[in-house]
Amino acid sequence: MKANLLLVDASVVMAVITDEPIRRSIVDRTRDTRAFAAASLAYEIGNGLSSNVRRGKLTAEQAAESLSIYQKMHFELVPVDLTASLECCCTFNIYAYVLTAARQVGVPLFTLDNRMRVVAGQMGVELVEWPV
Repeated sequence: MKANLLLVDASVVMAVITDEPIRRSIVDRTRDTRAFAAASLAYEIGNGLSSNVRRGKLTAEQAAESLSIYQKMHFELVPVDLTASLECCCTFNIYAYVLTAARQVGVPLFTLDNRMRVVAGQMGVELVEWPV
């Protein structure tokens, strides 16, 4: 893995900002890293928080606090290549913004999504080692 470089997806960020039990481990794992993210990340976070409120997993206040935490985080945003993402989606039947961004930048992907980890392996995208 390229030293101290990685691309995070929404599953990792959501676990941190909603104070999931694995939050501390993620923060420790990503300390002193240069973190990239697909430019779609803000929309994915907004959708994730809204979905959690609608399902009763978060209160409006908790979602607002989580959003505030997210807004203090810093990522180097990678523009989404829609053509490559659509091709990947058609091939692997998965939303592919993050996968194509990781491939484009050439850094390991950090995701908690098991399906995405499988597809990343099929695409030759390096993964951050993480217990799954």
